[in-house]
Amino acid sequence: MVQKDAANGRPRRKLGAAAGEHGPSMATAARALSQIKALNLPATPRNYEICYAYATGHYPSLNQIIDDMLARRAPLGGAVLEKLAARFLSPGDTKDRIDTVGTRVASEIDHVLGSIHATVDAAAAHSAEFTRLDGMAHRVSGHPALLGGLVQKMMATASRIGSERRSLENQLAASKTEIGRLREQLKTIRAATLTDPLTGLANRASFEHALQRAMAGAAQRGEPLSLVISDIDLFRAFNNSWGHATGDQVLHLLAMEMKQSVAGRGAIHRTGGEEFAMILPGTPLPSALAMADTIRGKTMARDIASRSTGKTLGRVTISFGVAAAQAGDTPASLFERADTCLSSAKRHGGNRVIAETDPEVAPSRAA
Repeated sequence: MVQKDAANGRPRRKLGAAAGEHGPSMATAARALSQIKALNLPATPRNYEICYAYATGHYPSLNQIIDDMLARRAPLGGAVLEKLAARFLSPGDTKDRIDTVGTRVASEIDHVLGSIHATVDAAAAHSAEFTRLDGMAHRVSGHPALLGGLVQKMMATASRIGSERRSLENQLAASKTEIGRLREQLKTIRAATLTDPLTGLANRASFEHALQRAMAGAAQRGEPLSLVISDIDLFRAFNNSWGHATGDQVLHLLAMEMKQSVAGRGAIHRTGGEEFAMILPGTPLPSALAMADTIRGKTMARDIASRSTGKTLGRVTISFGVAAAQAGDTPASLFERADTCLSSAKRHGGNRVIAETDPEVAPSRAA
C-alpha cells in the first residue's frame, strides 16, 4: 500500500515501482479512457498508450502539442497519434530498430560465412587440380610442348586463386565496415533508450542499474556513497500558469545547473517529470548535503524569463532528500530513505534540503 504525506499528498515511492502505484495509476487509466472516448478514438493499445502518457503529465512537450491541437480543434486521428507516439514514446520503436539492425548484422555475418565457405571449397578444388596437374607434369617431363601447356594451366589456376582471394578480402573489408557501422547504430539506439530526450540526462531506466553498480563499487572500495533526490516545488502550478513549453525550458535549465554541480563527482538522472537523482560515489553525507544546498540556493536566486518574450516569470524552488549508503543497504532501501527525506522537505514547506540525520525526518519514519 502506498503511504502519502499528510501535508502535501506526495506519494511515498519505492525503487522499481511506479510512482504512486495502484490508486493513482487507476485514476490515470480512467483519464486515459475518458480521453479516448472524448476524441472518439478506437480503443487500440497504441491510442491507449499515448492517452495514458498524456494523462500522467510526464511528457510536457507531448501534452503541449496535444493541448494546442485541441485548442485549434485540429483532428487527432490515428495517424497523428502514431506520429506523436513514435516521437515521444520510443520503447516500441526502439525495439523495432534494434530488431532491424540485429537482422542486418546476422545477414551480414551469414554473407561473410557464405563467402568464406565458397572460398574454402574453391581452394580445395584448386588444390586437387594442382595435384592432378603435378602428376601429369611428371609423366610429360620429356615433352616440352606438353609441359608448357601444363605450366600455362597452373598459371591460370594460380591467377584464379589470387583473384578469388582478393575478392574475399574485399568482401571481408566491406563487411567489416558495415558491421562496424551497424554496431555504432546499436550504440546510438541503446543510448537513446537510456537518455531523457528533453534534458539529455540519463533517464529512470538507467538509474536503478547505475545505483546498483555505484553501491557495489563503493562497498568494494570501502568508500562512502550518497544519494540525493530532488523535486521541483509546485511545478504543476508553474506549468499551468506559463505553459508546458516554458516548463520544459525550466527543466532543461535546472538539469544543466545540476549537471555542472555534479560534474566529476557523480552522475545525475532525470527519474520523473520534475524529479532528479544524483548518485555521488566517494561523497560522504555532509558533502552531499552541502552540494544540494548550493544547487537549491542558486535555483532560488535565479529569475526565470520566457525565452520567446523575455518576460520575467518569477522563480522556482527545489526540495532535496539526502541519504548515505550503509552496511547492508540495497538500492531500494537507500532510495527509500532518500525519498523519505525528500517527502519531509516537501511537507515542511519545500525549498529545503533534508538529510536522514535531520530531526525533521523522524515523524516520517514513525509514520
